[in-house]
Amino acid sequence: MTIQSKDLITRCGQNIGLHLLRPESLFDPKKLGLEPEMMNTACYRGFYCTYDLTDRGFYLAKLTIRTDGDIYPAIHGVCGSSDSTHGAYVYDGLKIPISYTGTIIIGTRAIARIAEAIGLPDPYSYTKVFQIELQKGRPKSAKEIEEGKDPPWCIFY
Repeated sequence: MTIQSKDLITRCGQNIGLHLLRPESLFDPKKLGLEPEMMNTACYRGFYCTYDLTDRGFYLAKLTIRTDGDIYPAIHGVCGSSDSTHGAYVYDGLKIPISYTGTIIIGTRAIARIAEAIGLPDPYSYTKVFQIELQKGRPKSAKEIEEGKDPPWCIFY
């Protein structure tokens, strides 16, 4: 099976890997009238997202999507631009609040040799991993997962 495109979080200007059991639980393009279509074998769901995590909330910042029928309306006043690499459109500059309640796992400082070997890294390929609890899109707690402890993301895969 091809490694799937992962969603990212931007925190303090740095892209961070996001790991969830069901990333579609954060954002559903169908709620905006968009019908995603498989982009390629590495993106079977037809879209991937970049989120912005701040002390004030959790937001959809960027959406890359390929739609059935090539229909790409403006989203919250933001027009998409063509991404010829994937036959998709990119909506950059969004700030759509995500009212998610639950746990997210983020990783920073990817171990280069692992990331290069498997493509987009899974949580175990980061030197720093954090568990963040969100309530209606607002961060409530964050803790670093200690080295040597069983990672909580084993339930996600």
